[in-house]
Amino acid sequence: MGDILMKREEILRNCPLYRNISDEDLHKAYNCMGGHVMKFSKNQIILEEGGPAGSIGIVLSGSVQTVRDDYNGNRVIINHLETGDIFAEAAAVTELTRMPVTIVAGTDCHVFLVDSNRVMNPCHKNCSFHINLIKNLLNVVAIKNIWLTHRIEITSCRTTREKIMAFLLIASRQYNSREFTIPFNRQELADFLGVERSAMSAEISRLRADGIIESNRSWFKIL
Repeated sequence: MGDILMKREEILRNCPLYRNISDEDLHKAYNCMGGHVMKFSKNQIILEEGGPAGSIGIVLSGSVQTVRDDYNGNRVIINHLETGDIFAEAAAVTELTRMPVTIVAGTDCHVFLVDSNRVMNPCHKNCSFHINLIKNLLNVVAIKNIWLTHRIEITSCRTTREKIMAFLLIASRQYNSREFTIPFNRQELADFLGVERSAMSAEISRLRADGIIESNRSWFKIL
């Protein structure tokens, strides 16, 4: 825990929530908004769907996933988050009292949890940095909405093959390369696409055989 506490300031300084906030004001933010570091093991629930929505989280190490379980109990991965990424921000902005999704540790991880009320409601000191915090938070929400639009584009495809290719093309644009490594293993990719793993693996094999892609586990190249 000691190492991650030492790295916390550097990670938060580069986090979108604290963009354009000086080092001096960053220290003031610690005192004003509080917050605490927590450690979670892989697959451990951080915030549960239906549970209280009173925190904004920042990933300090490892990875975190936003998930939901469908009617049949199948897990659907909505988003994958890594160091410096923010989660549960939409619940804070919309003033939801209950979490609409579950936040789970994708790997062993550390997260920094902040009271969302302290972020959205300036204290009696009228800290100058607070307006920037709120602007930054709204910007994060807007960017997440763009990503959700991409996800709708992927999941609205009719066939497994179309979903795979839509995902790979969007990933290629994000990485600015035809060759990239995705943050999912095969089961996680199937959960993200909302398809059966066996059917997805078979389709990836066919895409390789057709000379459309090359792949090895999480590595892909669009030909």
